Amino acid sequence: MTETTGTAADQVELTITRTFDAPREFIWAAYNDPSEIERWLRPALGREGVSYVPVTGQTYDYVWESDNGEKFPTNGTYLEVFAPERLVFTWGSPNEDVADQPVCTVDFTEEDGKTTYVASFTRLDKVPGKFYLAGRIIRQADLLSDAIAQRKTQEN
Repeated sequence: MTETTGTAADQVELTITRTFDAPREFIWAAYNDPSEIERWLRPALGREGVSYVPVTGQTYDYVWESDNGEKFPTNGTYLEVFAPERLVFTWGSPNEDVADQPVCTVDFTEEDGKTTYVASFTRLDKVPGKFYLAGRIIRQADLLSDAIAQRKTQEN
């Protein structure tokens, strides 16, 4: 489920919910292990690779590459990391003030061997091209869904 909401004319928020038939640790690893990220985020992930270590206060970066080859350097800072339950991080462009970057909160909850992933993005109103970015966010969730399903199939 994907939902776009706004509480005021200048606020744009996006919440994406996916439920996976896999334990939380499996989904956490797919979302946070750099080698896993490189596997499922390609081809959208540029060839430069990923610098991605989820530790509170650490930064990450990667280059998103569009279908037409346009490159979008991306980085942010981990604000909270509670493995394997929650991540809170900023998400934006290098040289951007952290105060102007959107904030993403991702919660991973498990019940009966299934994991629900809820990613909520706030402060999208500060982003030029916010609706293009929303499309990228949704595409990223779809790629993660596809990769998890494929990995589950390979393991069975």
